[in-house]
Formats: sequence, structure tokens, C-alpha cells
Amino acid sequence: MEECKRIENILQKSGIKEYNLVRCQEQEIQFSDYYGIIRTNICEEDKINVWFQEGKHGGNFTISVGQTDEIIKKMIDDSRKLAIANGEERNWLQNIQKSSKTNPKDGDFDFEEIDLIKNFMWVRKLIKKIKNTTDFDFNTSFLTKYGKYTLKNRYTYITQYKRSSEILCVENSRFEKKARMYNVFPGDNIENIIVKKMTNDKKYISADNTNKIKKVIISSKAMGQILNKYVLAFYADSIFFGQSFITCYTLGKRILRRNINIDVLPETNIFFDGEGNSLKEAPLVENGILKNFIGNNRFSYYLNIINLGYSDLSSPEHIKHQRIKFGTDRYKADQAKELDYIICEFENLYFDCSNGKLIATAKCQSKHSFFKVDINININSLLDHVYQASIQKRWNDNVYCSDMIWENIE
Repeated sequence: MEECKRIENILQKSGIKEYNLVRCQEQEIQFSDYYGIIRTNICEEDKINVWFQEGKHGGNFTISVGQTDEIIKKMIDDSRKLAIANGEERNWLQNIQKSSKTNPKDGDFDFEEIDLIKNFMWVRKLIKKIKNTTDFDFNTSFLTKYGKYTLKNRYTYITQYKRSSEILCVENSRFEKKARMYNVFPGDNIENIIVKKMTNDKKYISADNTNKIKKVIISSKAMGQILNKYVLAFYADSIFFGQSFITCYTLGKRILRRNINIDVLPETNIFFDGEGNSLKEAPLVENGILKNFIGNNRFSYYLNIINLGYSDLSSPEHIKHQRIKFGTDRYKADQAKELDYIICEFENLYFDCSNGKLIATAKCQSKHSFFKVDINININSLLDHVYQASIQKRWNDNVYCSDMIWENIE
């Protein structure tokens, strides 16, 4: 924390008493095996995001660790001049979390002892074993990212840890057999899972009489894909620039006919965002009524709304939701046996945020076959006709919901 203390001292000597410092230390490894050509890239970044408040005006800047005092002073002066020139009143620090010193930790990894070479060797060994097991060639990409984020101001000192990864395998001949997994790390036994996904030989055929189908089940996985697209309409930057079918005048009004609840919440052990705002669970839609938007400091100020604190930790200017909970007020588990087919997942899912149109190809399963169905529907119309197939919910990636029954397909 010596670097943060040095910047704190410069801020205080400059007359600034209210500030947030978020130090972002990130390590990332990128691996790709494309037709036998292996490429790797290891990136490390250490930067400090600074926000400060002077009266009604606030400023911010980002600086790499190790810069001289003179450069830091110049950044402060330039940020001050820019804030005054813009003539905008901003309260960057309205959501400061004033708590005692804590050090929450993931527990599964020690950031200070991460061996990126070990990650690289693990994925190479994994891919080699899979290729020896299967009888076809495939391309592979693997991305893993470790982050340590430390919030420091006059009231709070918090360190949080975050890691993520994605591995993607695509069979070469037709690029149809795919295996994609998230958040896997050295030591995880995923070889058999990937092989099973890559060697799945089920064939999809055209659906017959799909215009007569009245009820289907949307799996929780497919529902998660829909919700991750739908939530984009609630981003404050999209609303501000008129790129969403939701407007600032919709806040507090009913946007869905039925009592549907959509909540956003941070990832486990993530307590603040890259702007130093505390994170907590909050409703986007409550009983069908729009309650909040998702925004960072800038666009929350522009729209005069409460900031939920959801800027991206690695890029404070980019707004990003993290986890979603979805539920309805009605259950129709007794109708599950009367359904025509199940939508297992979507491919080529496209959501037009400006008009709410959802276009996708649904991979479906009936009692006797597997097939694909093209879907083109207004997303609000879809959500107005879904019901929980079960009281039990489960996590699929970042979405918590149950399988849903979808009625009245036109």
C-alpha cells in the first residue's frame, strides 16, 4: 500500500480531503492452438484509479504505478481544471463504503503466488490428453485472468480478489462440435467433460408443425442466455443515448404485464466496483415495475438516478452487470408433462436493444427427436408468458432461475 499512501499524501498536500483510490493489479494469460500453431500472451497490469471531490466538483484520473510525484501533481491539476471548465456538479463519492478495515479473500488462490507458466503448462497438457482421446482435430483457446483490487480512502481499506477463465474447443471439420467452459483452473478435472461435449453426435433435424405448438419448456440455461441479453436494455449509457427501448421516463412504471422480478447482484466476495462504490443486491424489475437502471457514476449523474455501483472493475468507464436473479409469481409444474418440447439452449442469439426484438435459433428436444426452431419475438411478449416450471432454482453461469414454461407461441 506504499504507492497508495504516496498518492494520498500528494492529494492531501494539494488540499483534497475526499478521495477514493482503487488499485487494480491484474495478471492474464491467453493461449490458442489454431491448427497446430500455438500462440501465448502473458499480460500484467498495475494501475491506480483516483477519484476526488472538492465542493460540488469532482475529478478522476488513472495512473500507472511508479510514476513520479511531478506527474501525479500534474494529473491532479489537469483533472481540477477539466472539472471546473466543464462546470458540472458531480459527487463521485456519494456511495463510499465507510466500514472498518477488512480483507475478504476468495481462499482458492493467492494472488501474490500466481504462476502463469503453470497455467500455460496445465492447458497444454490438458489439450494434448484430449487429442489423444478423440479421433478428430480441434482448435482451442484459453483465457484466464486474476485480479487484486484494493480500495483506499480516508474511511475504508478493503482488498478483494477476483478470477475468471474461459476455455473453448471447436472441432475443425464442420465447426459444429463445441465445448465451452467457464472458470476452470489448474487442478480441475475437466478432461472427461470436454471429451463428452466434443463427441456428442446427436443430429438436429427440421421441426414439423411448429406452428401448432402452444407450450414449451425453456431450460434454465436458455433462460440465462435470454436474461443476459435483456439486461442490456437497462444499461444507463444505452438509455442516455437512446439505444434502448426503455427510456428514463419509464422508471417507476410497469414494463411487464405480469408480476416478474429481476434482481442484479455482485459476484461472491466482490464488495465494491472500480469507482469505489459499494455493491449490493438491488431490484431492476419488481412485480413488473421498473425500479432501477444499471449505471456507473457518470451516467447515473446524467440521468439523475441512484448509482447501483456496477462499473467494470478492470475498466471503470464500462458498465457491466455481474449476476442476475429471475422469478415469477406463478408456478405451473403440473403442466410440465403436457408440453410439446424443450428449448435446451440458443445459438446465434441476437437482441435488438432499441426495439426489444429477440432473434435466435433454438436447439430443441421432443420425445422422439432433436431439431432447431427459428424464433423472432418481442422479448417483453415472451416474458409476459413464462411461468416457473418448478419452485427450485439453480445457478447457470451468472443467472439464478428455474426452468420456465412458455405459453401462447404465435
